[in-house]
Amino acid sequence: MTVGTLLGTVNEVATSVSSIFDTATKSINMLNRYVSEAAEKQALRSIVDTHGFKERLVEEKTMETVTRKLEIKSFCSQSQHHADLYQATYNEFLSLLENT
Repeated sequence: MTVGTLLGTVNEVATSVSSIFDTATKSINMLNRYVSEAAEKQALRSIVDTHGFKERLVEEKTMETVTRKLEIKSFCSQSQHHADLYQATYNEFLSLLENT
């Protein structure tokens, strides 16, 4: 092997290594852009999603609570026995939770 051939081989290896690093850098940059764009889109989506969230939350919880209270009232109005059992059981569960 001559010195010229050896230098040519070293040059080719150096070019190949440089090309690999260039490809890796481009790949990292592409991934960076993709993640940055995804984060920006998520931030915008979050703004839109949270618009009116408080109002919807209060409305939903209000409907759940009213529906539950109406069901309780309907159950208890079936008879005095229903009302008494409901109240006794309610108090029993409440006392269980108060002792924890």
